[in-house]
Amino acid sequence: MGDSNGPLKVLHIMWQGQLGGAERAVYQLVREQMNDSTLAPALAFCQSGGQYWDLALTLGCPVISLKLPSGAAFWRIPWIVPELRPFAVHHFHSGDVVVMLASLFCPGAWRVYTHRGGQVRYPLKKRLLYEFCGLLARFFFQRLSGNTAHGALAAARLFRLPPEQIQVTYNPIDFDLLKVQRPAEAV
Repeated sequence: MGDSNGPLKVLHIMWQGQLGGAERAVYQLVREQMNDSTLAPALAFCQSGGQYWDLALTLGCPVISLKLPSGAAFWRIPWIVPELRPFAVHHFHSGDVVVMLASLFCPGAWRVYTHRGGQVRYPLKKRLLYEFCGLLARFFFQRLSGNTAHGALAAARLFRLPPEQIQVTYNPIDFDLLKVQRPAEAV
């Protein structure tokens, strides 16, 4: 998979780069991958900006804005596909259906989804989103994981897959990222 003459190009896809646990975990993952000469990670955000967007830029990590006004902007697919094509791996960290569909137009790309969280009961709109993500995951994704054992079981239930098909990939903890950096008044 990927070009045997260079590092493996991995695109991590998130909805946004604002403060959040998933965003922090993905930033840490990309930061570590930046130190691995066999990998060439990049970040794609459906919506621009945020602390982790800025931190990724300071790492020298390529950061791509997919400019999605909403999770239902299917008309953006033709503009997203060329952004995804150069990458051998599309690693989804949230259920972004528009980008997942765009990924299907990238032959040869490996699709990976990491489920974060253990909730399995959602309002109707979110349930439908996960139903569609599950359909895509079952037929078009090569690897699925959860960030905890409970998250992996939740993903198996949401996507109607046998639990053994979902790997567990624990998030590392970088305590420096948890230090208060702004005065309480500013928050």
